[in-house]
Amino acid sequence: NVLVSQNGTVRLIDADSFQIERDGFLQTCDVGNGELLAPELQGRSLAGLRRTEQHDLFALAVLIFHLLVVGRHPFAGRPLQPKAGEADVSLEDAIRRGWYAYSDPPAGPLFPPPGLELSWLPVGIREMFLSAFLMREGAGRPTAQAWFSALEQMESSLERCAENDRHVFPAANLD
Repeated sequence: NVLVSQNGTVRLIDADSFQIERDGFLQTCDVGNGELLAPELQGRSLAGLRRTEQHDLFALAVLIFHLLVVGRHPFAGRPLQPKAGEADVSLEDAIRRGWYAYSDPPAGPLFPPPGLELSWLPVGIREMFLSAFLMREGAGRPTAQAWFSALEQMESSLERCAENDRHVFPAANLD
């Protein structure tokens, strides 16, 4: 949706995913990617809907999760005890139901894949994910500034692996 020329000029080339308000006129964003929509927007028509900062903060948390957890979606899990229909739960349905696969205790019947846990992340970041994914609109999802500060702190604590100096990880005592 953004084009950057060789001289560094940045142009928006697709703006149907933006909500714009100016001089009392609101141009709503009538489309959305279900995998990034907050639980309170799942299954609703977006036509004419005024989106809030809280909606964007949910999407931001999903994108940060993708970046930190090797492209994994926070609501993509496996059923611990598969029942009819649970194995085929869509991401949108899991989001709507609040089935964050990495919550402890579990928020639903979905769990992370074996061997993919979040214990390596600082407690503060894990708590921010819980706030972002388990709280409903208006409950105060972490802000972009809060994410920036937490990620900056984590970055400053990175340690090199003794086995492979290209591997880095957050310091165990960061929290």
